[in-house]
Amino acid sequence: MKNLASLVTKKNVQNALERLVKEKPRLKKATKFHLLYKEQYFPPKEVIRYAAIDKGIKENEFSNYRLIGGSPTNSHLERLGFKIVPLVESQFGTKQSNEKRVARICWNDKGWVSPSGVIGKSQYKDSHESRYGYGHEEWLFDIGKTIDGYHYGFLEPVRKQQDAYTGKTYTIWLYTIDDITKKRFWVGELFNAEVISTNEADRIKKEYIKRGWMTSMEEQIRISGANPKGFSNYKGVDLFNIRFRPSDYKLNNPYYELPTTHPINTQSRYSFGRFDESFVLSDKYEDEFIFIPASNKDYKFTSASDSLYIREQKTIQIEYLHNEIIRKLSKLLIATFGKNNVRVEHPAGYGDNRIDIVVNSKKGLIFYEIKTYPSVKTSIRQALGQIIEYAMWPDKSKAKELVIITQPTHEFDDVKKYMNHLRRNFNFPVYYQSFDYENSILSEKV
Repeated sequence: MKNLASLVTKKNVQNALERLVKEKPRLKKATKFHLLYKEQYFPPKEVIRYAAIDKGIKENEFSNYRLIGGSPTNSHLERLGFKIVPLVESQFGTKQSNEKRVARICWNDKGWVSPSGVIGKSQYKDSHESRYGYGHEEWLFDIGKTIDGYHYGFLEPVRKQQDAYTGKTYTIWLYTIDDITKKRFWVGELFNAEVISTNEADRIKKEYIKRGWMTSMEEQIRISGANPKGFSNYKGVDLFNIRFRPSDYKLNNPYYELPTTHPINTQSRYSFGRFDESFVLSDKYEDEFIFIPASNKDYKFTSASDSLYIREQKTIQIEYLHNEIIRKLSKLLIATFGKNNVRVEHPAGYGDNRIDIVVNSKKGLIFYEIKTYPSVKTSIRQALGQIIEYAMWPDKSKAKELVIITQPTHEFDDVKKYMNHLRRNFNFPVYYQSFDYENSILSEKV
């Protein structure tokens, strides 16, 4: 019996949502997730039913199909480009938003995938960072570690009043301080971050131990030069107090340095403060490029000793996630193109370079390059030059399509614009897809 969700198209869903926005019918309530559309929240299964009607399937024919809530429905809707969010406890059908908060996290120049060492950590004498050289937020974006579709992390400001926040969902604006330069940086944001209970935290710790992740984390602390003493004895809630879906975050790369006049400078260390509009950076700060004429001071270069503490980010790739995506994506591609037409780690034809996956399709070769940096922009930046070189070095066009793969991202719409912009301006066939490795779901190609 076919899944009803698999039959509807993006256009069917859009038409259904427009109808729901206009007619406001009484719908069966969702239990765990909503589809967010035009600042309104809709039960995913109800959206599918209305989308099926738009496709021409009659209601009395629904019994011929399966319509299962959760991943089978939600994953298809996400694959079509729609946003699925955890259930928000408020009146259905009205404008809703999670409360936005501000939280400081420990300094890390590896993208919060693993501990980065003692340099830059807080020297406040009573802080955990000062005593041991690491913070419990060091793995905040190690999103290769997921359980039941969620990544679990830790925020010290939440821990200070854990009981007050448990069960609530927040959008969280993250910042950090380099204790050597004393500079503050806007790191990024978490969306739909849910504060978990003490019992849930204990369950997650047990699962981390079972999967060998706790041992790995302790070894990473040791390798970074920090002190892992007592790490395994921490309560679950001292290691995990929030959870979010791997696509529900945005990591800035590079981090944005905040001016000394920014209001974050008055924020106390452990405050889970309310976000204020004065925190917002101008759009021009992030997105608008204009040429700025040079001045004499631009040509005064500092000596090596003056630059001793100006350190570049070393955001690292999540290797085991990279390998897992290759393994599961290749199986998915084999099911589509056949075993003899899919090759993993294919030689690039020069040196010892290898292409992650090559598919021999009827239309020509497709090169896949997979990157799993915590920032989608970093992943695309690293993959783009690599995959173009593989396809065109030194003077050939070896592939019909070039596809960059990352884990699901909150910035899908911006990535889509970027890919379209690249194809229009440079006329080479580069595309992007995200891959949900837990559910083996490949997004639409954009």
